[in-house]
Amino acid sequence: MRAVRAVLFDVDFTLCRPGPELSAERYARIAARHGVTLDPALYEQAREAAVLNLKRHPELLHDDSIWHRFTEEIFTGMGGPGDLASECATEIEQGWEVSENFELYEDALAALEELRKARLRIGLVSNGIRDLTEFVAHHRLDVDAIVDSRSHGRVKPHPTIFEAALELLPPTQ
Repeated sequence: MRAVRAVLFDVDFTLCRPGPELSAERYARIAARHGVTLDPALYEQAREAAVLNLKRHPELLHDDSIWHRFTEEIFTGMGGPGDLASECATEIEQGWEVSENFELYEDALAALEELRKARLRIGLVSNGIRDLTEFVAHHRLDVDAIVDSRSHGRVKPHPTIFEAALELLPPTQ
């Protein structure tokens, strides 16, 4: 059996969670600017329904329109009108591109530090839409490789996204 030399992490809901700027209240604020009232209490139910409808590209290509439809479904599930869903979803999605809108889990930095102490290489692989280089810098994450599906062109679990991350990891001494 070969020794472990690297660990790859997903980013969203693994190392970090969406902060207050990505909450149900953000949906409601954006809708209010368009003269629409949403019910934030319906957010979790709407999100769960949107997750059930979430479809991947059949060839696992990165496709921003999939996440746009996902956001539209949450918006309408909270009571928003379909004719404003796309416009409001675009504004909502812009919040997901801002690194400051994410909070690291309390144990994330400690976990990365322990892996470093064990002399392991660390990579991030994400299907998210934001610039991971900026995210890593903002949160001061000590990682060796970053691959996001938007840049790579394929989403997890396509093998090439993981292979791309492994190619970026320098050999251990």
